[in-house]
Amino acid sequence: KANDPLKAMSELLLWSALATICSGGCGLFTARQRGRLRRIQAIRSVTIEELHGLQQEVAKEIGAGAFGEVVKLQADLVCEQPLIAPFSGEGCIAYQNKIVEVFEELVTSTDSEGKTTRSWQRKDRCISNEERRCDFSVQQGSLRIAVDPDGADIDLVEIINRMEPGQLSPLAVSAGIEGAAGVALQLASTLINSKAGRGQDQSFRLIGYRRQESIFPASGSVFVVAEASDSDGALRLRQPTKSGLFLIRNQGEEGVLKSLRNSINLWTIGWVGFAVVAVIVLICAMLG
Repeated sequence: KANDPLKAMSELLLWSALATICSGGCGLFTARQRGRLRRIQAIRSVTIEELHGLQQEVAKEIGAGAFGEVVKLQADLVCEQPLIAPFSGEGCIAYQNKIVEVFEELVTSTDSEGKTTRSWQRKDRCISNEERRCDFSVQQGSLRIAVDPDGADIDLVEIINRMEPGQLSPLAVSAGIEGAAGVALQLASTLINSKAGRGQDQSFRLIGYRRQESIFPASGSVFVVAEASDSDGALRLRQPTKSGLFLIRNQGEEGVLKSLRNSINLWTIGWVGFAVVAVIVLICAMLG
């Protein structure tokens, strides 16, 4: 019993330390989002016409292939050969899809008194995860500029998230992935090997498969923060050669800035809240 106060104090100090760590983590995310907000605001907003003019001026003074500047612009998205999202069949410039196997596994555990119990625990395992992007253009009036999306922080919208209960055969899985033969074969192989390995395993119960798919539509307005460069011969928007933002969003600049401000507010509440908790718990430990 003499050690009870010391034990209680140690536990309170531990909770105070954990709250302090959480506060520091939230503070780092707040600072990161504030930095991103300032960087977007500081980047020059241009039109496609202005970009072509700037590129021509630099080409005359220095030579072709020397132009490079991080810019931001709002324009219409144009894609003549869009990707077809495998699950939904929607045209898009980028997609990500997953198939997750959901199952229950019989787990044996032993408590501190040596008592053994067995219970079913729900688990999941990703058996397919594919992401693809394609080049596209942005257009203002009659002027266009190509965009290479590799490396971009792109805003995907989830359009499918459904559970398919029961046993799913390799053929059934493959049939849902038109145009992605490699993924279909991989899935079929994974399912066959998985079933063969389980055999008559009584500690496994299949619940079903969850399909998830997110896309970036191949039409509409798009906001891009990228480096405009003609180093490859033609003027295009791409990932900055040095460190810099590369964003592709289906909302305007004001929407992007509003989202960042909301994120900053949430993370600020987080670090302040955890800091207050850390101080209160520390005081309780000291008084305790």
